[in-house]
Amino acid sequence: MGLLSEGRPLSWEETKKCAPMVQKLAALQFLRIYHREKDRNGDKFKWGDEIEFTLVTFSSDKKKAQLNLLAPLMLPILQQPELTNPTGHVTKWMPEFARYMVEGTPGAEPYGDNLSDVQLVEENIKLRRQQIYDLLKDISPGTFPVTLSVFPRLGCPGFTTPEYEPRPKTAVMKSHTFPDEVAIQIEEQPRFMTLVKNLYERRKGKIFSKVPVFRDAATPCPFRTGRAAKGEKIENGACGGLTENGDLMQNGGSTENGCSVEKDDADDFIFLDCLAYGTGCCSLQVTLQAGNLSEACYMYDQLAVLCPIMHALSAASPIFHGYLADVDCRWNILCDISDDRTLGEMGKEPLEEGEVLMPRSRWDSIEGYLATTKYNDKEEPYNREVFEQLRKEGVDEGLALHVAYMLLRDPLLLLDEPLHNPSDTSTYLYDNLMLTNWQSVRLKHPLPNGKAAWRVEFRTIELQLTDYENSAFAVFMMLLVRAILSLRPNLYIPISKLDENMATALVRDAAQSGKFYFHKDILPNGVSANHCSDVTPDGMPNGDGMCSKQDLYAEECKFPLMDIDTIVNGKGDFIGLISLIKQYLHTVDITERAQSAILQILTFISRKASGETKTTATWIREFVTSHPKYKRDSHVPDEIVCDLMSRIKEISEGRVSCEELTGRPNKQPS
Repeated sequence: MGLLSEGRPLSWEETKKCAPMVQKLAALQFLRIYHREKDRNGDKFKWGDEIEFTLVTFSSDKKKAQLNLLAPLMLPILQQPELTNPTGHVTKWMPEFARYMVEGTPGAEPYGDNLSDVQLVEENIKLRRQQIYDLLKDISPGTFPVTLSVFPRLGCPGFTTPEYEPRPKTAVMKSHTFPDEVAIQIEEQPRFMTLVKNLYERRKGKIFSKVPVFRDAATPCPFRTGRAAKGEKIENGACGGLTENGDLMQNGGSTENGCSVEKDDADDFIFLDCLAYGTGCCSLQVTLQAGNLSEACYMYDQLAVLCPIMHALSAASPIFHGYLADVDCRWNILCDISDDRTLGEMGKEPLEEGEVLMPRSRWDSIEGYLATTKYNDKEEPYNREVFEQLRKEGVDEGLALHVAYMLLRDPLLLLDEPLHNPSDTSTYLYDNLMLTNWQSVRLKHPLPNGKAAWRVEFRTIELQLTDYENSAFAVFMMLLVRAILSLRPNLYIPISKLDENMATALVRDAAQSGKFYFHKDILPNGVSANHCSDVTPDGMPNGDGMCSKQDLYAEECKFPLMDIDTIVNGKGDFIGLISLIKQYLHTVDITERAQSAILQILTFISRKASGETKTTATWIREFVTSHPKYKRDSHVPDEIVCDLMSRIKEISEGRVSCEELTGRPNKQPS
């Protein structure tokens, strides 16, 4: 999760007083980084993945699957090889928000620029899973790790072992369903508790999300969960739902069972009443290193456009709090429950003194591109004093706007030691604000020790059930970036259309039914992949490759709506992402074995995009709706979840094949 510094966490009142000073000092720290690293060039391409594992066990009567809160006990043991062999360990382990989660990465060295490394990715993910298994055999033999974006009965009664009762009147999160003891590693990381407290206090109200329920034949009408089901009034709601302006999406109209849905604020939504419903989810993240700052900004921009596409393609979250949802992904829930804006900053009430209208949550899609501002067609707030300071120091407009946007936010978690005793080389305050702006992609600066250069973190891939699928998505992103950096395509679309794409990505079955705005001429000026000299060294297309402000929307402006099959596999004159990768592969030397592994991965992604194989969300949804105990009422009880976890365990261990997910016809180790 980052920010693992020493010191006493400051309360919100202390933090609020420090905020203006912190923003100014953070700007100075960024400038120190910028001047030290802006001319850095020639760093080799490196990359790695981060996967969060969920610990699951079955109850003694085998009728319930529960989350096992063993992470605090396991982490010191998993981390021991790193402590004893800092330069030679092959896996690295870190704490996460909840006590049932552990995060693993490749280890001391990331993967390199040799394409043969693709063969190591699945092996390393398998090794991470096996290390968890080996440890669990000794301390909890019935527990097993799964790679699941969200546990289906998260927050339901008895969803953990040991079990805890919610204490809404005294707990930090004030949740009626999710005990603090589950979500926060209180003894190990008190900063988590302070972050939650400060987020709630800054918000001036409770944080929650409303997820539209999947309406089936026997779904109650109106459908209500939690406090809404008891008739309690819900106040200070987050901007849940899927509409562009942040208002709650209402289902409306008639349903399959003939019931008319009332447009009541509490009706027809699954009510998630605390931060842990987002931070307690898991994901796959990929971080990629650029050769220099200019290349990193270009990579950031191109990857940002791909975030909705990969989110929909990897969709894996159809169930929340024990109910089928009318969405397949978790992104909007994360936006809602990480949202520290006041109602005034959301535009729902008049602004108070010192407040600024802020259209986005802290967790959201990007506010603008870095390498060019031509497509930044939405007005976004930013710290004007910081922006002017950065521009005077020579920072490019796009990057300066981005940093000033982040430094408009208040810090959520400050520690007294690095705040009051900063070193001349410290980047703590800048990192603090950067790491609590949870955007779809993240620009990461070089580390002082020189081991890491300018990097971009891709953050929207949902976790898949098997190690093969997770490695395939990670490798696909790496190959796509290699092709992007080599061939310099132009994927830019206006930010307004990127926001629309992200909303589309959340819709149920968006991977097959969704239409996404995409640049129809991704190779600038129509040049072929073998003739890319019409591109400047920093990756920006020359001449007509870029839209001007004037023609941004002309003729649907070069950004037609496409389905994911077309975007990935190509159609007609549109090349498609896989063909882009294949053209890149023709320009590099690669072993026959690595080429075979890559082609298998490209086939897997191609079939996922075309619908030949299912998304994880579709597979889970169909497992539930075809289960003999499902009553077509949207409810997913313990018995169904227990059977689902049992099947997922068999698939992830390679004991049962699942061709409809992986495309592999025979039993394969995961």
